[in-house]
Amino acid sequence: AESTVRNSLSFVASTFREHDRPNPTRDEDGELSRLLSRQFRAFKNDDPNPIQQKALPIGVLSEIAKRQTTETERAISQLAIGAFFFACRSCEYLKVPSAEKRRTDVLRLRNIRFLLNGRELDHGNSRLEFADCVAITFEWQKKDERMDTVTQMASGDALLCPVRQWAALMKRIRNYKGATDNTP
Repeated sequence: AESTVRNSLSFVASTFREHDRPNPTRDEDGELSRLLSRQFRAFKNDDPNPIQQKALPIGVLSEIAKRQTTETERAISQLAIGAFFFACRSCEYLKVPSAEKRRTDVLRLRNIRFLLNGRELDHGNSRLEFADCVAITFEWQKKDERMDTVTQMASGDALLCPVRQWAALMKRIRNYKGATDNTP
């Protein structure tokens, strides 16, 4: 409730400023009014704690990787394992209902970089899967974080390696007709 009210009040204050009026949410000293400060604190105290979700055991991903028999299953396996290592939200790597209303941007090929011995590899490099690490830049996230780059090192595991999985994803998607750096 706190953030909804805070956002609404922000629009009200903005309208006041646009009409050369003082900000009604601030005291004479420019601080958030005592009344609003107390109200926001009460909202925060009344809000329920976030419900934590249990993590997917790595053994499940291992089984998914072992059981891929079709191209679709291979793609699902690559996405699931790749997303696991970066703790991706589903809306960051999948098309989900009402995605246009979500604040989080879906990943695009341009967001994924591979490094070998400190040098960036071109997406078409045949040695992509042997990179030392993969770095993903999340352009816009749910919590207002922008251009946040997360890097994962190669694990050395044949199946459960973020570098190998993202390299396989990159190679598969790059082979689609019309794929560009802007392809999700």
